[in-house]
Amino acid sequence: MLIDRGGPWFRLDIIEGTVLAGPASLRFDLPDDYHLEDKLAVIRAFVGKRVVTHQHLQLADKLRALHAADARTAGASLRETAELILGPGDWPGDGEYRKSLVRRMISCGERMVQAGPHIVKAGSRRNIMQLTRASPKLG
Repeated sequence: MLIDRGGPWFRLDIIEGTVLAGPASLRFDLPDDYHLEDKLAVIRAFVGKRVVTHQHLQLADKLRALHAADARTAGASLRETAELILGPGDWPGDGEYRKSLVRRMISCGERMVQAGPHIVKAGSRRNIMQLTRASPKLG
């Protein structure tokens, strides 16, 4: 797994189990060699204060949109998708805010799937919004 915490990227090898099941404990096995100080610096960066950048927020939006599209593809209703992605809340929300938001998220996620992985990795928010505007209405 590659991790970006606002600085250099680093790799974590998952030896056993999965990080998708919930919180995970980390154990670092480091050889005492000439790279030890570099490796310790990476660990310090990992456990240090997290920097949230604009790119992180964009990636989180993309991920939520992909999750919304997956939920809808799996047969979830708009309301169920909203509960899953946004958490509990009034349905459809003031001025149907939640309903509209989840529709846009599903549409955006579907367009990203159609466009391929390059849009997720390199696409800007403007590109994602263009994908959303270009999508047909969802029922």
